[in-house]
Formats: sequence, C-alpha cells, structure tokens
Amino acid sequence: ALREVKDRMPEDPMKAAGLTPEEFDESMEKHAQNDPAIFALVQQVFSGAKPSAGNNVKIVPVEQQLKIRQFMVASLQAFCRDYNNLPSAGAFTGQQATATAQVVLEEKVLREFGVGPGDIDT
Repeated sequence: ALREVKDRMPEDPMKAAGLTPEEFDESMEKHAQNDPAIFALVQQVFSGAKPSAGNNVKIVPVEQQLKIRQFMVASLQAFCRDYNNLPSAGAFTGQQATATAQVVLEEKVLREFGVGPGDIDT
C-alpha cells in the first residue's frame, strides 16, 4: 500500500507554489474574510469534512463510535509497528506514510463496521 500511495500521491501544491504554511494560512484568512462562500469552503477544508451528496450519512451511536475509535487506535498502532519494521520505511515521506495509514484505516473500519469517515463525528 505504501508504494502505491507514493506512486499516486501528487506533488504538494504549497511546495510547488513556493508557499510556506504560514503564507498559505494568511492568504486563506484574507480571502475568507471577504467572501462568505470562501469562508465556508475554508471551514470545510480545515475541518476535514467532505462535501455531502445528499443525506446519506449514517447515524452512528456514541457507544459504537467509541468501539470504532478503539479499533482505529489498535489498527494504527499495528500499522506503525509494521511500517517501522519495513526495510524501506525511510524511502517514504511522512506525508506518504500518513496518507497510506489513513487509507488503510478507512478500509479496515469500513470492512469491520460498515461506516466511512463521514459517518463518524469528529
């Protein structure tokens, strides 16, 4: 999974544009202050929310969410252990490893519980 994510991961747009995270944040804040639509999109980006295509979000009870989060912690710990034991672990950036972990966790949660990231309150 790591190699596939690395091969498919696009170049960091901020890095390609020569922007620091601080410069990007300043630009986002400046434009969001002047336009409510941009403000809403910025909030969506920073919250990690995905645009909804209707009302297909499942209602997951808090008790189930706790079980899912416990499962995610255990799965992430296993992923980190496996990743650290890879001889090629140093060939991947932190961003690539993080993206891979996210994909792997989302797939495991979907298989185990039948819910996706948009179904669980953050």
